[in-house]
Amino acid sequence: MAFFFKNRYLIRKRALGDVVWIEPVIEQLSKKHKKLIVFTKFNSIFNDYPLRNVVFKNDLSLFHKINYRIHNFFKWNFLYTNLDNSYETNPSKHILHAYQDKAKLPYTFKKPNLYFFGSKPLNFDTTNKYVVLHLETLSLQNHRNVYGINWDDVIAFLKKTGYRVIQIGVKPSLEGVDFQMTSIQEMIYIIKNSSLFIGIDSGPSHIASAFSIKSILFFGSINPWFRHFRSDFNGIIMQSFCEFQHCYHNSKRPNGPICRIVGNEGIPKCSLHSTDILLKNINKILLCD
Repeated sequence: MAFFFKNRYLIRKRALGDVVWIEPVIEQLSKKHKKLIVFTKFNSIFNDYPLRNVVFKNDLSLFHKINYRIHNFFKWNFLYTNLDNSYETNPSKHILHAYQDKAKLPYTFKKPNLYFFGSKPLNFDTTNKYVVLHLETLSLQNHRNVYGINWDDVIAFLKKTGYRVIQIGVKPSLEGVDFQMTSIQEMIYIIKNSSLFIGIDSGPSHIASAFSIKSILFFGSINPWFRHFRSDFNGIIMQSFCEFQHCYHNSKRPNGPICRIVGNEGIPKCSLHSTDILLKNINKILLCD
């Protein structure tokens, strides 16, 4: 098959989880073009990507920036595809489908494929089974946080069950855990070899899901099935009932809604969780390990 346009350029600068979800788009476009150049700030996610006609770069060169602006001005769609703000401006569907709409590709219903053959971080002990905690969010919105969990009880339970507890991300500061400051490659290794991932809707959670790591994920205002596919998700979603469930997807604000019940400062119902329920879910998953 002759390629009419030999090269194609795909852009999704950030954030980590959003970049993970461009992988299915990369796979689709790689079959249609002789060479696909992907621009993202997180290209180390794809260090071991197996498709030889796909190249990852950190940023557009000056030439490509000028060329992209011309392409964008004329609203062409044959050379550059910019996925930035795709789901943000089209929030009422799965993130992958928003990307595929932007790239004019057919919908698929499979999680991203990540490939990783890197070595373990220096001084990282893998002799004991461990659980990874990631609770840090860069969002200031209360409905993207986790409330109501006594993490001291959770950590004590995990240790009693025989698991080492590793926290990635610097907040909140938890006692009794092995804190690990990581590069992206080290984080991938730690998550990929864990027995269980517990965390918020975040980049690390999507890495865990891509590797089919058993996961317990906390969601607030976002519909979890617009971030994962039920058929591929290996774990349990924790999300509390609210009269305005999944209000993120109906908001006209670029960063999501202000909670209609408690505003910006209170604890949203969707983000208020139970320690007992979390412990039961942990026990349910680890008993099958």
